[in-house]
Amino acid sequence: MATREVRGIQIALLLLTGVTVTLGVTAYGLFQRSETLQAEMLSHRRAAQRQQELAEIAQQDNHLLKQIIGHAGVALINPTIENARLDDATMVSAGQPFESPPHYRDQVARLAEMVRRASAAEVMAKDSTTQVERKIVQIQSGVKDRIEIYHGKMILMGEDYLGQLKHFQDDRREFVQTTNQLAQRLDRAGAEIARWEIQHDRLKRRLYGELAALQRRYNVALDDLHRKTTVDFEALDGKVLQVSQHSRIAIINLGRDDLLRTGLVFQVYPTRGGTLQSRTAKATLEVTRILGSHRSEARILSDRDTNPVLPGDAVDSMTWQPGEPVHFALAGLLDLDGDGKSDRLKVHALIKKQGGVIDAEVDEHGERSGRVTHNTRYLVVGRRPTIGNKGEGSSNQVLAHYNRLISEARELRIQQIPLSRLTSTWKRPDQVRRLGRSQ
Repeated sequence: MATREVRGIQIALLLLTGVTVTLGVTAYGLFQRSETLQAEMLSHRRAAQRQQELAEIAQQDNHLLKQIIGHAGVALINPTIENARLDDATMVSAGQPFESPPHYRDQVARLAEMVRRASAAEVMAKDSTTQVERKIVQIQSGVKDRIEIYHGKMILMGEDYLGQLKHFQDDRREFVQTTNQLAQRLDRAGAEIARWEIQHDRLKRRLYGELAALQRRYNVALDDLHRKTTVDFEALDGKVLQVSQHSRIAIINLGRDDLLRTGLVFQVYPTRGGTLQSRTAKATLEVTRILGSHRSEARILSDRDTNPVLPGDAVDSMTWQPGEPVHFALAGLLDLDGDGKSDRLKVHALIKKQGGVIDAEVDEHGERSGRVTHNTRYLVVGRRPTIGNKGEGSSNQVLAHYNRLISEARELRIQQIPLSRLTSTWKRPDQVRRLGRSQ
């Protein structure tokens, strides 16, 4: 905006300068014309004055002639004519002849003609003077009018220039004030940025230190989590020491010092010469009695005639580890018997009976409780929670809780298993003790 105002003022100044130059040139021309006319008028006046002088001389001669011819009138006598008259009178009185007769009447006529011509010249000079004076008055009047018009325009242009100049000065003052304010704000911002940069550097160094520490802790936790979430078939929980197929009893090398409890269910894996032969369980055992520090009695719940439980077979449990419990998280509808109803309480009881711990869960209605940690080993995933009669906002919240728990488990690399895999290692609540081997 300031640039446009400056350009406007510059244009106004150029216009004012042009008009001023035009007025000056015009006034100069008019004054030159006036001086020329005044010079002409002065010349005419001088001519008129000369004619006036000649007329006065002729008038004097006229009076003298009137006196000579006997007309009344008093006037000065031209010495030349008087002397000539006296000489003629002397010659007449002496009787001397004239070389040429004096023609006084012709002289009077010539003098009268001279007077007439002088009077006519005087009248013409006066007329010329009058005309010149009229022209001078007209020119002066026109010049005065033009000067007044130009003077009025100059006054208006001067007022406009002063207004534009005042506007420009106000804008410039405002611009300078704004510039100073911006400079002050810029200085303050620069100081603030410098202060924040110093704080940022300090915070960055501190955060880098904390990040390095957290990275170390994360790596340790990740290694521990990987160890807990990976089924190490080379380091299973224990092994079968003795088997009584008749009594369907097996003795395993886990006991009181291993924090073993009755009711725990183990899966049996075939081995040969201490080497695991298959990653598929061939039987399940339930601990019925603790016999010693590293010795317990277990009941054979299921096996096959073609692949019975043998001494040396490895045993392992998803819900138990020697010396520490296994941590679980539950998500969704947990239905054990396929009737479409929740068996969450039964799953709770079975996990606790097997020595497991439930860290977090989202039930079939989307209610969230607890939280998962790096100690959580398994996330048991059931069916997605039902929405019911809740509104759209509540429905989104229900699914958000369910999806959030699964996302957290994925971030912590927690192994996700279906409910069927968890219950495949347990004795079902409706299972009864069978006689003979299972088919």
